[in-house]
Amino acid sequence: MARSAVLAVLGVLCGTIPASAQAPAAAAGPDGTLQPYDATLPGALQLPVLDGASLDLRDLKGRVVLVHFFATWCEPCREELPALSRFASDNRSRVAVIAVDVAEVDVRVRRFLDDLPVAFPVALDRDRAFTRQWAVSALPATIVLDRALRPRLRAVGEVAWDGPAARDAIAALVSEPISMTSGAVAPGAPNPPGGLNR
Repeated sequence: MARSAVLAVLGVLCGTIPASAQAPAAAAGPDGTLQPYDATLPGALQLPVLDGASLDLRDLKGRVVLVHFFATWCEPCREELPALSRFASDNRSRVAVIAVDVAEVDVRVRRFLDDLPVAFPVALDRDRAFTRQWAVSALPATIVLDRALRPRLRAVGEVAWDGPAARDAIAALVSEPISMTSGAVAPGAPNPPGGLNR
């Protein structure tokens, strides 16, 4: 019993999701770097948003989509969010950023965002089902979808969103054309030329 309590505390301190909620980990590069990621888009594409609405990732086809998993208790998550918010503000016409809070009650997330507002919607994965389907087992984690909604990049750990490496990796996806075999772009979705604001 004492051993499991110690492991749970270590998990919280290290940003890992408790083993009971973990999905099989997918290959990822060094902590905090966006690495190539080739996976099938998970079945779960809809989540409730903190304001009570619902978000469907399919509505974002035509833009690069950054799906960012975090929790309010996760110290690296708290440190990363301001830079991610600046990145989202600077690139809102080209990149959609969606944050997914993992397994917390709405009031806690709302209180946290009152103190640390962000420039993107925050979805709620109250039962961790979405997180498990996306094979996320540690926080923070980010999965980047290209403009055809195919998973292309993944990072486990804090990403330096203000730095050139992350911005260049996302800019490369923004500049790629959507494959003719991937289906049409959603009506009204922006299709800007490549490049991100710096």
